[in-house]
Order: sequence, then structure tokens, then C-alpha cells
Amino acid sequence: ILFSSMECFVSSIYNIIDQYHVRISLIPNSSPSNLHFRPKLLHEPYEARRRSKCIVQDLQYDGSVDHQLPLKSRWNSQLTLQKNEMFNLPQIPTFAWTKWISRTTLLVLQREECVDSFERIKVLRLLHQFSKVSSSHYRFTRTYLLQHNFFLNYSVNFQQNAQTNSQNLNCIAISSLVHSLGHFEVSHLDKDFVRLILNASIDTLDEFDTQGLANLLWGLAKMQKNSTAEPHRNDVMWEHMWQLWRKRFLEIIRLCTTQELTNIVWSWCCLGCDVDAEMKKHWFDAFLHHAESENTGHSGFKTQELSIIVWSFAKLNVELPSTVFQEWLKLGIRSGNQFKPQELANIMWAFAKLSLNSNQAQKNAELLAEFHTEWHRAFHLNAKSLTPQGLSNCIWAFGSLGSISSDPSSTFIDTWISCSERKLGLFCAQELSNSMWAFARLQIIPSRTFLIDWFRFAALHIEEFTPQALANILWALSTLSLHPPDHFWRQMCSALGDRVEKMNGNELASTLASFVRLSRKPTPQILVRIEDRFMNLSHNSMDERSLAHFMWAFARISEEFDADIYFKSKQKLISHWIQLVEPIISDQFSSQAVSITLWAIAKLHIERDLFQKSNCLTLLCSRFEQVSEEANFQDVANTLWAVVKLQVPISRSFLQKWNAAFKRELPHAPALSEHLLMVKWAMESLGSSFFTSDQTLGMHVKHSQAILEWNEEDDDFDNDSVFESEDDELFEVFASDEEESISPIKPGSQYGVRVIHSSDSVLDLDSDVGA
Repeated sequence: ILFSSMECFVSSIYNIIDQYHVRISLIPNSSPSNLHFRPKLLHEPYEARRRSKCIVQDLQYDGSVDHQLPLKSRWNSQLTLQKNEMFNLPQIPTFAWTKWISRTTLLVLQREECVDSFERIKVLRLLHQFSKVSSSHYRFTRTYLLQHNFFLNYSVNFQQNAQTNSQNLNCIAISSLVHSLGHFEVSHLDKDFVRLILNASIDTLDEFDTQGLANLLWGLAKMQKNSTAEPHRNDVMWEHMWQLWRKRFLEIIRLCTTQELTNIVWSWCCLGCDVDAEMKKHWFDAFLHHAESENTGHSGFKTQELSIIVWSFAKLNVELPSTVFQEWLKLGIRSGNQFKPQELANIMWAFAKLSLNSNQAQKNAELLAEFHTEWHRAFHLNAKSLTPQGLSNCIWAFGSLGSISSDPSSTFIDTWISCSERKLGLFCAQELSNSMWAFARLQIIPSRTFLIDWFRFAALHIEEFTPQALANILWALSTLSLHPPDHFWRQMCSALGDRVEKMNGNELASTLASFVRLSRKPTPQILVRIEDRFMNLSHNSMDERSLAHFMWAFARISEEFDADIYFKSKQKLISHWIQLVEPIISDQFSSQAVSITLWAIAKLHIERDLFQKSNCLTLLCSRFEQVSEEANFQDVANTLWAVVKLQVPISRSFLQKWNAAFKRELPHAPALSEHLLMVKWAMESLGSSFFTSDQTLGMHVKHSQAILEWNEEDDDFDNDSVFESEDDELFEVFASDEEESISPIKPGSQYGVRVIHSSDSVLDLDSDVGA
């Protein structure tokens, strides 16, 4: 491997690859005479096959040391002599090729006296091109170079050479260097080397073309993708470079190709760039220009580019303008089932992240429905090829959207479960958590086989679950009323005890409420750690929903168990809760949060004085007046019952607002509802000074004699069903072609059923009862 210079090495390799078939000897301690070229051009296909077979026949290879190997033309897995003629060669293990080219490059680079900055960039580009032959070539090449500290030595030697070389690097050299480093995802580079690249970019950015701009930003994004260090984009030099990049971008954006537009927006996403409105407008204009050109028959966006675009804007939390989204949908519909499995998962994930189904539904309803139809068709064709992450993202997306009604064949869940059952063992902890969370959001109980496998693999990953994942799993189990096997429950409680102290306020509230809904008693260790963690929470650490649910769960636990045994100080916990909730009641609490909170306070018999001494009750009643128009009948009933129970002074304005909400929601109240009994008890407790004979209530309950049979002696009616569903039925058949029925489970869905009233549909995985 003794070449006179790096330039000679690079040019010789490229020329030989293009025209000659080479036999190279890399025997240890080889002399220059062992390097043999066969300079006969291969013009005829027959001659190409004959010579390649002869070379391979005398090949001595055992994989342990370097031996004689035939070099593949154009770094491809097939010998290419002419553009339209390709000839199969006997396959040589990929790592043999990668080891040869990587080792050769390392040896040549050691001869620093014959290598300048330009030649170093050329040899890095050579490695870049070689590794693009296949994923195996990339993997083996990158691994070999990292194991031998190639990139670290490369950056050090490059800086030394740059200091002695007075010639500045041009824009093409800089973009090629950054692009190649990004291709190998080199994340641990010397900071001075990165600053050298940024400084060289600043000097030449006004000369960059669209490809150079895209490659520069794309390379920096790939270099930072797996970096654990501080992002180099927070540097002052980076800010200077970004402003110059932005200026050049606005000048030449209309010349960008579809691939360059895609790489740019992906880089914005990964680098977290501060993309202003003007840049986004120019990008959207360029997108529309290409989309309109594609409508006239020109070559346009590929399916991968379409998926990356919508995924990137979802990560940036930038909603697509209606016109852009409309053109994107048209391109997506035209692509149809050409989308690859991973692209399908990315698109639906982005839709869920942006909530496009709700925000864009009115303006693009027909196009959106047509695209969903095409998406589901492509999904059913490619579902078996989806990775565990792709499967998890798909079900998570529909869980976030809260519906899968866009599935024309209504078989998405069946297909998803069928494919996932074969791959559950490959699901990571987050993917297992996301899938169960999505089922709960969709109110669908998977098949018993799936659940048994899910619990088995989840138990193996129990130590890998994050606090958020554990809270989500517990919430999902309580929502679906699934009682897991005892061994999994013990493991989960143990993991929760270790991770509670790392939970945020919302996760704490969800965890405590889930125990109550499952009718499971938390362990003393969990309760003590929940209390300690809650006492350390500061303002704005919990939203209004979580604060309401936390107090509801605390009231239920205090009522059902002797909470004084487990909590260090209930009074201090309640006082801290009041401090957290009072600042946000007036402007953040919903009608549901108001009713749940009042109900919970009414249940805490001993601790009522703490609330009455504060402004909490007054603020809650005032807030109900503001949000009474959005209250449902359950909120109306719980609010009046709690106010009467707590003996809160009732103002005329509160009574007027409550009465208007009551009259509005009464026709929607189900017969035989316990909430009607709560209202009747509260009215009678207040007496005729507040309520006269209400003909509307009387008319409503005439058809239900059970409600009229009121026990006059029962003057303290308690109701625990704050979260109960208003539907009386248990199940309806999922994925049925018939209209929704109100009968129990029927045959029809092989994999799952939809839960309508989950509180009465407990599935115990330790018993023989299936879903």
C-alpha cells in the first residue's frame, strides 16, 4: 500500500474501480511487489464473467487474516462495466471488503507528509461512497473506523494540517466534509475541530449552492443526533453561522430540489433551529411550487420525503398551513400503497402529534378521509413488515387521536394484534407501555392470548420502565378494569415504590387514582413515598385535572382504608394541596374538575375545617358559575350534592347558574340514575326556601317508579360513582358490520372487544374467564 501520495491513492482507486478488475494482496508484512494490477479492460460480458470466476476460484480465504481478495467494481455488490449491464459475482463476506478499504485508508493516512486537507476530505468521501453500497457495508465500515479511533485521529491531524496550509477550504470541500462526518454519525469530535468547520463555513457561506446548504445543515444534525455532550448549536459561532445560513437560504430557496427541502426541514427539527415565520413561509412556497409541478407530470416528492416532511413539522410542533396540507394529502393519496412500513408509522405518528384530524378536518375533510382509506390499505399490505417501534407508533397514534373510525374495513385492531403477537418479545419497555396505553384510550380490550403474552414480556422489562411508563400502564389497567397476574402486580408495585420519587405531579395523581379504580390497596411504602414526593411539588407542577384526581383518590383511600396509619400527616398534605390549587382555580378549572374536587372534599369528614378556613370552597363555587355552560348532568349533580353536604353558603347567582345547567342537562340524564337521587336529596335538604315543586323533574321521573320510591328517612345520600359511565350497557361488538347493539359480547371479533362500561367488565388474568 505504498503510494507516492494521498492524491495518487484516491485517484488510482477511483480509476481502477471504474475500468479494471484488481487483484490485491494484503498478506502481513507484504512488499510492494505483492500489489498486482490486471490492467486489461473488460469490454465483453463473457470476458467479465470468465475472469471474475477465475479470480475467485484461486481465492484463499478463511476470515482470520488478510488474504487475496478480488475488489468489486464501483464498490457495488455486482460488477458494473456498462450502465445497462450488471453481472453477479460470487459473494465475499462484507466485512472482508470493509476491513480492506478501512485498513488501507488508515495506513495511507499515517503518511502525514503526503496528505493535505483537501486530500483528507477526498479519502473521507471515498469511505462515505463505499459505505453506501448497502447497510452491511455501512455498519462494518463505521464499526471498524470507530474501533480504531479513526475520526478522533482524523480531526486532530486535519487541524494540524489546516494550520500549516495557508490555502482556505472552499464551500464544496466544507459541505463534503460535514456531509461525510454526518453520514457516519460521528458525535464525539474535538470541539476545536467543530469550531474550525463552523469558521470555514462562515467564510464561504455566501458561495454555497442549495445542495451545499442542505448538506451542511444535514451533516451537523446527524453529528449531533447521538451526541451526549452540550449541543454545539448553543455556541456564539454557531449563532453567527446560522444567521448567514438563513440569509443564503432565503436567497436561493426556490432552487432547492425536493430532497434538499426535505433534508433542510429534517435538520431544523433535529438541531432545534429557531425557524422564524419568514423562513417557514419561503419553505412552504417552495413546497407548493414542487407540488404543483408534480401535478403537471414532473417528477416530485418520494414517499420517504413526504413522511419525513410531516414528521419533522410534527416534531417542530408547527402546524401545516391548510393549502400545504391539502397538497400534501394529494401527493400522499397519489402515492397510495407505495409507502413503506416505517413511513406509514411516521405519518400516523405525525398526524397524532399535530392533531391534524381535528384542526384540519373541516377544510380538508374529503381529502383526509381519502388519505386515511389509502393509509389503511397500505397498512394491511405492509403490517407484517413493521418493526416493533412502527407497530407501537401506529397504535399510539390512534390512541392519541382517540378513534380508528377512519378504517374502512374495520380490521385495523385485528391486523395489529395479529402482527404484534409474533413480535411482542422484541418490544422494548416504552413500546409495551405505549401499546397498553393506546388500548385504554381506544377503550378496547385485546384478546386474552395477547394480554397473557404482554404481561409476560412486560415482567421481563419491569426494571426498564420509566416512572411515566409505569403510571401509564397502571392507568390503562384501571381504565380497562384489567386485573393482572399476581406475579406481575407484585413486580409492578415493587418498581413503583422505587420510582415514585422521580414522578411528576400528573403521574403521581394518575398512579394514586388508578389504585382506587382498580380497588387495589397501595402498599405502605408507595403511599409514604407518594406523600413525600407530593410535599416537594411546587406551584405549576400539576394541572387542574391532576389536582382534582389526586384529591378524589385521597378521599377514596381515606374513606376505604385507615389512611392515618400510612400517611405521616394528612393535615399537612391537604394544606399543601390547597396551596397548589388555589392559584389556578379561577382561570383553569373545568366544570368536571370543580365537581370532582367538591365531591372529594365533601367525603373528607374530619378535614373539612381546613377547606372552610381557606378560600378554596368559595373559589370553586365561583368557578362553577363561570363554567356551568359546559357542565354535564353528572357535574351538575355532584356539585350541588357537595355544596349542600359541606354547608357552603349559596349565592343567588350560583343558584341561577346551577338551575339553568340543571334544566339544560336534565333531558339527557339516564333513568334510574343515582345522580337524580343526589339532586333530589340536595333539593329536599335545602328546603322550600330554595326550591319549589319542579315540574320538569317530576315529568322526567314519572316513567321510573323506582326513583319516586324515595326513603324519607335517608337524609344523607352518598354517591361514590363520580367517574361512572352514563351508559347502562356493558359491551358492544367491536368491528361489527351491523349497527351498534346494546347486547353483551357476541362472536364476531377475533382479537378484541370495545368496552362501553368498563367498571363492570373486570378481566382477571389469574382466572379462566376470557375477554
